[in-house]
Amino acid sequence: MIPFIAVMIVLLVIVCTIIIVCSNKIGKLDLKAKDLGSEIDTLIWDNNHKLKCVAEVLDEKKIEHTIEPEDIGMMVIGMSATLQMAKCTKIEKQKNELDEVLEKHPEIREDEKASAHLTKLDKFTEEIVPASLAYNKAANAFNSYISVFPASLIASYQKKSSKEIFVYTPTYKEKA
Repeated sequence: MIPFIAVMIVLLVIVCTIIIVCSNKIGKLDLKAKDLGSEIDTLIWDNNHKLKCVAEVLDEKKIEHTIEPEDIGMMVIGMSATLQMAKCTKIEKQKNELDEVLEKHPEIREDEKASAHLTKLDKFTEEIVPASLAYNKAANAFNSYISVFPASLIASYQKKSSKEIFVYTPTYKEKA
């Protein structure tokens, strides 16, 4: 009888250890993907804000334009990858429209209020691509881990599901 109890205790310890290790790894992978997704959110928010500031300069100078950045109050941290992709596309479109205005009014680049914002906006594509690649790597690691037994059972119990992949290919071309 004692050997049976000892075996059951050992099995219980093994099962508990597996649950703790898997839960810990799921949590770490989930947190990493969320942190990297938040970096994308921040880039989107920051560049949208820069567009808004440049649009205000254009308005002050009474320069006609079609740039309409999103209301910053509507942008949140923790957006889904699909929403992030849509917002990146919108920023890219707005940036293209801004470049058309800047071709007609190059003096805007010399404006003190606009120049710092324009410098940051010019780097949007080169910042969002590596951020999205890092997020995708973390999301793939999370998705791979929770797809295998026993992590799949634990993730299901924790109501964790696969993360969306950030599929965004910029079409905006940097000017030389």
